[in-house]
Formats: sequence, C-alpha cells, structure tokens
Amino acid sequence: MVSFPNIFYSVCEQLMMVSSAYLTLTPLVAAEWISRRTRVTFMLLVAAMGVACGVMYEVLPESKLPLFILTSVVSIGVLIAVTRIRPYFLLYLFFTSEFFVYSLSTFARVADALMYPESLAASHYTWFGEIVLWSSLVLFCAASYPLFHDRIPYILENGVMGQSGRSFWHNAWLLPFMCYLVDVFAIDVPSDPSLVDGNVLFSLVFLQIVIMTLYLSILGLEYYLMHSAKDAQDGLNREHLLDMQLRQNTVMKERIDQARRARHDLRHFRNTVAMYLRNDDLDGLKTYLGQLDEITDDSPLIWCENSVVNAIVGHYVSRAQALGAEVQVHAQVPQECGITEAQFSVVVGNVLENAVAALEHAKEEGGIRLALIIAIDVGVGRQFTLDVRNTYAGEILKNGQGELLSTKHEGTGVGTASVTAVAERMGGFARFGNEGGMFRAYVLMPLG
Repeated sequence: MVSFPNIFYSVCEQLMMVSSAYLTLTPLVAAEWISRRTRVTFMLLVAAMGVACGVMYEVLPESKLPLFILTSVVSIGVLIAVTRIRPYFLLYLFFTSEFFVYSLSTFARVADALMYPESLAASHYTWFGEIVLWSSLVLFCAASYPLFHDRIPYILENGVMGQSGRSFWHNAWLLPFMCYLVDVFAIDVPSDPSLVDGNVLFSLVFLQIVIMTLYLSILGLEYYLMHSAKDAQDGLNREHLLDMQLRQNTVMKERIDQARRARHDLRHFRNTVAMYLRNDDLDGLKTYLGQLDEITDDSPLIWCENSVVNAIVGHYVSRAQALGAEVQVHAQVPQECGITEAQFSVVVGNVLENAVAALEHAKEEGGIRLALIIAIDVGVGRQFTLDVRNTYAGEILKNGQGELLSTKHEGTGVGTASVTAVAERMGGFARFGNEGGMFRAYVLMPLG
C-alpha cells in the first residue's frame, strides 16, 4: 500500500546512492582527475535520482531493477562524458563503492530483523533500520577515508603505466563486480520470517565480514604491488638519469680540457698562421684552418636551465649526432617547473629514445633528421609542451583504438603508453603519427 511514510522510508533507503557516489568520486578528487565542485554537483544529481527512484520503487515496485540499471548506466555515462576518464577506472571504483555500501545495508537489514522480525516481509527498513544504515554509512565513510583518499588513488595513479597497467585495469573491475554479485545474490537476507532465525542471521553477518575482509586484503595487496613496482621503476629511472648526467659531465669535462688546450696552443696557432702569411701560402692556410674546423665541436653543453631535461636531451642528442643526424634543438625549461624527475624521465626520455631508435633504423636511407622543441609556457595557463619530429623507415602501425603498435614486440608500445598515461594524469594529452613525411610526437601537459 502506497503511503507517505512508506515513500519516506523508500527515499531514505535509495539515498544510499549518495554515499556510493561519494566513495566513487573521492579517489578521483584525491588523484586530481576531477574537482571538488564536480563531485558536489554529481552528488546532488545522484541525490535527485535517489529521491525519484525511492518514489518510483514504492509506486511501481516492478520498476526497481530496470531503474537501478538505468540510473547506474546514466551515472557512469555522465562521469565518462564530463571527466573523459576511461570506463574501466570508473567501473572499478563504482563496483568497489557499491560492494561496501551494499555490505553495510546487509548489516542494517540483519539488525532490523533482530529488532523487528516483521520487517523482513516489508519492502523497506523500519525507522530503526534506517538509523543503523545511515549511522554505519557515516562511520564507514569516515573510517575508510585513508583507503579511498590515499591508497586507491595511489593504485589508480601507478597502475596505468605501460602495457601491464592497461591489462590490469581492463580486468581489475571484475573483482569488485563479482564481490558485489555475491552480496546481492548469495548473502541477501530472506524476506520470509519463517526461514530466518538468529543462527541464520549471524551466519550471514559472518560471511559478509569474511568477504569484506578478503576484498580489503586484496586492495592492500594491490597497493603493495603498485608501491613496489613504482619504487623499482623510480630506481631504474634514477639510475638511467644518473648515467645520462655522468655522460653529460664527461662530455663537459672533455670540452673544458679542450678549451684549456686551445688556450695553451693559441700561441702556436698565431705563429703558424703568421708563417703561412709570410710565405704567401694561402692554400696551406686554408687547409690548416679546415683541419681545425674538423676537430672543433661546437654543439652546446647546456640546452636549458633544468638539469634533468638537460641531461636527457644531451644524452639522446649525442646519440643522434653519432648516427650522423641533422639535429635541431630548442629547449626552454626552468629548473623549478612543477614536473618531477620521474615524469620528465617517462615523457622526455621515452619520446627521445623512440626517436633515436627510429633514426637507427632509417640511417641506411640517408638524410636522417631530428627536430626537438621542448618548452614551458610561463604565461597565463602555464603548460609543458614537447614536440619531436624525426625521420623513420617503414610504416606507422596502429590498433583499432588508435594506439601505436610496437616494432619491438607484439602489442602496443609500452613507452608511448607510459607517455600518454602521464600526460592524461596531468590533464593533458599525447599524440603520435606521421606529419610531413616525418614521425611526430606531441605532448601537452597543463601545469596549473
């Protein structure tokens, strides 16, 4: 029978959607993928849908399942459209939140049944069940803040790098989805009071606690694995960066020694030139000066103020010049710019490594070129841009999603995927393709 109290209880129950939305969006806010304003706006939208669903469930009980599916699809669709976050991220967060919220509703249903057994036959909670439900939701949101604000965002940020990251996220959402299905179909409290006693209810609570503990342990394991993988990758990046800096320091030392020798030999140079002029031997003088040009290296040592970018650029430019490539570089990156060493290593290092590797394959065709522009716009709307163009041989192959296929192994390229992941993480983008007969890599990252 439809009545105002029943509608009120139904609406209160469906407003659980707000807590689910809060838990889903909190990691995205912590990872700076969406703003706090977007979270508040979306939660208000979910609250409106919760009120509408609560009324419809009471007026048309048979619409419960279709409306639940519709509101879930609409919510995820709106988030994808507004934030441009990949669907499997949202599915992972959505089903994780739904699993925990539904688990708490099971505890509230059991408490309600223990206090008011006749509530099992009702389609909604009693006032006591509503109090237990919302108290547990508030307490859980507060207690799980470190999980949803720190650990899950860490998993999100560090689980997207490279080929393994994409494979992980394409399947990771299935775990909370399966836990949620177990909650809905295997641990649901029976609606027939004759089938329920204290032992049954406590068994359901125990099983629910076991599943929640198991899933929390898996989240902890994911966090540990991501943390270990990031530490290992950071170590490799630091070693690689240190190696490039040492190489750059060696080159700089050689240049200093060369300049010192040049100053020492200046008197000999002047005497030699004077000798050729006294003998009116212009051909000999031209030959002598040409030999000096061949042994003089005019390439710059300092490409920009940022020591990390300078080391990376210097390392790969030296390799490109050793291949005989025509190299053009314009670098303008300050020392402090809001980008970490690890991000520079991933973005600049991967792009230039791929460019030099392409030059190695194309050098037999002759006329190889490398053009590099890397800069940070210090004006309004600061942004980092990396624009690299290089000669290449063969074809540029992409899959159905427009991702570059690797020439070193089957599947998509790990380096370009890592560059794209870092750029998207910072709210930017990365583009790869042919332009004017050369391969072009363009990366843009807003710096706030």
